[in-house]
Amino acid sequence: MEQNEEKKMVKVDFTKIALKDIEGNEQFIDIRKPLGNQLYMQGEDIVECELGRKIWNSDGEIEIDQQEVNAVVKFTQQYPYLTRSAVKRACGIEA
Repeated sequence: MEQNEEKKMVKVDFTKIALKDIEGNEQFIDIRKPLGNQLYMQGEDIVECELGRKIWNSDGEIEIDQQEVNAVVKFTQQYPYLTRSAVKRACGIEA
């Protein structure tokens, strides 16, 4: 990776994480408060703590880089399968 290469940014709206119910209907969940609080309170470094604050205070789409995507994925590992998969899809990761 070249030094001048820009970081790949992903736009994610943690207020509208898309889930399909058992009938296939799309529903949206807002996970910014629980996820933001979890990252802020349990973050292992300043990046994770500040990401928690950024998610908590978001009111729509925010841009996150690959390091932040990795933190989100790490902190959603204990979430239920469907929610975890929906968050990964929202972050541009095939679930």
